[in-house]
Amino acid sequence: NINETLNILNMGEFPPSDKTYGELQSELNAAAVGLSSASSEIVQSVERPDSLARSSRQLGDAFNRLLGVSMEMAGQTEDRETQSLMVSSMKSVTVNSSKLLGTAKSVSQDLTRPNAKNQLAAAARAVTESINRLVDVCTEAAPGQKECAAAIRSIESTRPLLNSPTEPVNELGYFACLDCVVEQSKGLSEGMSGMASAVKRSEHEQFARSVGGVATAVQGLVECTAQAAYLVAVSDETSVAGRPGLVDQAQFARAAVAIDQACRALCDSSSNQQQVLSAATVIAKHTSALCNACRVASGKTASPQAKRHFVQAAKDVANSTAKLVKEIKALDTDYSESNRARCAAATAPLQDAVSSLCQFADSPEFASVPARISAHARRSQDAVLDCGRNIISGSCSMLESAKVLALQPQERSQWQALAAHSKTVSDSIKSLVTNIREKAPGQRECSAALDTLNKQLRELDQAAIQAVAQELVARKTHSLQGYCEQIENSSTEMLERLEPLRTAAKSEAENLGHSVIQLVSYAEPLVSGAVGAASNVTESRTQAALLEHTRTVMETLALLIQAAKNSGGNPRAMNVHGEVDGQTELARQNITELTACVRELTTQQGAVGPLLDAMCRSICRLTEHRMSLVGSYDESDSFVDYQTRMVGAAKEIARIATDMTAKSATDASRLVQLGSEMCQKYEQLAQDSVGASATTPNADVANRIRLAVVELGEGVSELIKGGGHCRLAA
Repeated sequence: NINETLNILNMGEFPPSDKTYGELQSELNAAAVGLSSASSEIVQSVERPDSLARSSRQLGDAFNRLLGVSMEMAGQTEDRETQSLMVSSMKSVTVNSSKLLGTAKSVSQDLTRPNAKNQLAAAARAVTESINRLVDVCTEAAPGQKECAAAIRSIESTRPLLNSPTEPVNELGYFACLDCVVEQSKGLSEGMSGMASAVKRSEHEQFARSVGGVATAVQGLVECTAQAAYLVAVSDETSVAGRPGLVDQAQFARAAVAIDQACRALCDSSSNQQQVLSAATVIAKHTSALCNACRVASGKTASPQAKRHFVQAAKDVANSTAKLVKEIKALDTDYSESNRARCAAATAPLQDAVSSLCQFADSPEFASVPARISAHARRSQDAVLDCGRNIISGSCSMLESAKVLALQPQERSQWQALAAHSKTVSDSIKSLVTNIREKAPGQRECSAALDTLNKQLRELDQAAIQAVAQELVARKTHSLQGYCEQIENSSTEMLERLEPLRTAAKSEAENLGHSVIQLVSYAEPLVSGAVGAASNVTESRTQAALLEHTRTVMETLALLIQAAKNSGGNPRAMNVHGEVDGQTELARQNITELTACVRELTTQQGAVGPLLDAMCRSICRLTEHRMSLVGSYDESDSFVDYQTRMVGAAKEIARIATDMTAKSATDASRLVQLGSEMCQKYEQLAQDSVGASATTPNADVANRIRLAVVELGEGVSELIKGGGHCRLAA
């Protein structure tokens, strides 16, 4: 009988069934209890031959019932691997049941044999254990059971992301996180509805897809939650913002992982057309991003060796990608084994090139400086992180209820539990969205900055009233030249910080607060310098002009910060981005006018120190890769436009240099004024050189332009310094 049963199992043919898997599961549990009881009865009746015969027949009947139900369940299982496990478990029950009967027969013939009862008990235990394994395998094979268990594990695996995140999880900005949460919540809602609907209709495949959708959506929600919490903390004024490295090493690592996974999909002979095309899209996207990052890094680095390495690495990645894409196109036209083999072979050079690039980019010299997050900032994360944890707990509980309902759709208590857990998840998502919106970075800092600027405006108004009444007392903390240098230094620092603020206000909410604080930190030195300089000037018209220029700068900055606050770093707030751009440009113009006013004042005093400082700053801006250069040139102008203006400025500098040479012998008092004009022309030329370098496609030409302008600046500085000495000697 045992051989016959094993042969039936080996055939792999299973009887059809019109019962649901849940009904079969209930029958299996009852049959398992029956066979386990029958095996215990065998042990107890071994001393009575008549009872043993009856118990043996009961064991046979119980075994047949269990095997019949198990065969029907195996027939409803589509997963071949799970089906094989079920067959293996049935074979184990068959063999152990046969061994129990054989042991019982042997023991009943000689009850005095040593260790006989222990052998019989061990055989009965083996039957029970094999029954338990069969029930476990069949339960796991039940529709949705494996999928629910996998979904719960994958969701729980994201919980560590919410342990006070101090590093970015992905590349999303703050408002992109909010958009992602809303988008993922829609996917989660669809998955939850799909699960309930599939359970009611006993649609097992739809149930499995819905469970997978729920898991994916929750994982996405948790990642966005962790990223938003990180951005909340890093944007806090008590935290120290990180400094980006030459390359984003995390981006390189993520791209390498994505490319590696896509290459594995291409190497898999079972991949269908959709999977192949999807892998090709992923590879194209990430290799393009890596090549662009290499191009940017080669332009920024001052090391010739690193520059060459980045350029060569980008070429290697691009060339190997092109070859792989060619093989993918060939594969797409004919999915033959030879084409698959060539496509798989073409992935190796790409993986090697990407691995080599990532290894080079992972050098400490290219690393970013991570943000230092304060204890206060960590506490500000709690509300967002708690929502994320509630989403995880609620989703897992919801899936546990769905797991039971997949087997027992009529279980009313589980339907109630499913509804309760679904509501918990929905409420947690709503709370998460509310918290992210309320904790938008930079708003508090913008309000504080506006208060600071209004305070400085009141001080300027008070000084202006005193100046009109000729009651402005001269301040002696610095000389007039010292106050003028303070104004120029503060103005220059403000100019440097306009572009970071503009960028943060439009698309980087996490940097908005820090950018505002840095810009406004120079408002007080600027105003105190302006009032101090005005108090040391005797001419009322000059006093009024200086204070009015400073007031205009403060008012423009207030308008800029209000626009930045309204924009909030939200890339989708397009309606206020134009205002941010306009106020930034207006602030740049007004600060430049204030600087020109102060420079004219110092020139009248015969001082060349401020001119030399201005020259030094212009030269430094060309030798350092500062963010203030980004967007500081007109992108609508062509290389020829910049070239024309630069040639004109260079001719003017040459003319002024000739005039200075002539005046040194005839009218030395004019030398400082001419030096100021030359400084202005050089600043204009240096500014245009940034646009010329950016618009030329030839990197070598761009570098030569920069070096030539720097060299010219050093010569102009020496000439201005010489003019100052000559004037003093006269």
